[in-house]
Amino acid sequence: MAVLSFEPKTKKFREDRDTFARLIGECITRWAFIDRELFRLCVYALGAHRDRVAIVYYRMQSISPRLSLTDDLLKSKLSPARLKEWDALRKRIYDRLATRNAIAHGPMKMTGTSKRVGKRVVAHYDFSVEPEPFNPKPKAPAQVTATQLRAHFKEAESLISDLRKFLGALGASRG
Repeated sequence: MAVLSFEPKTKKFREDRDTFARLIGECITRWAFIDRELFRLCVYALGAHRDRVAIVYYRMQSISPRLSLTDDLLKSKLSPARLKEWDALRKRIYDRLATRNAIAHGPMKMTGTSKRVGKRVVAHYDFSVEPEPFNPKPKAPAQVTATQLRAHFKEAESLISDLRKFLGALGASRG
């Protein structure tokens, strides 16, 4: 039986680990942009100066209550047609929150396997984000792999673009 190194010195290991960590950071950054677009929607819905809206919006410490606030405000302002568009966007955001939270708050985990190839032992390492195992939210993934991070990044990019288009259609300022 081969013993796997806890911190292998190979270039491939370092590249894989660094790529995975970068993917985590890129996903988290995308959500900062989603949060920024939700703030802009709040500014639009309240019709108040950004400074005043910021007092209310950023008092909430996480994105879930900010999404709820934005939703409540838009429901009181939008026409039925625009509300239908917003509902679709809100659902897309909500459906991705459990994965976003897992990425933002779960530790990066490394697992390794090995196999004998001739007289050599070849090690293979995988990385994932492991969310809190006792999270009561049923949508939380058991783990988030590199493939899932890449897909999540693309979904978040699409959401940012669609939120910006929606804000533009509402005539909301970019500032």
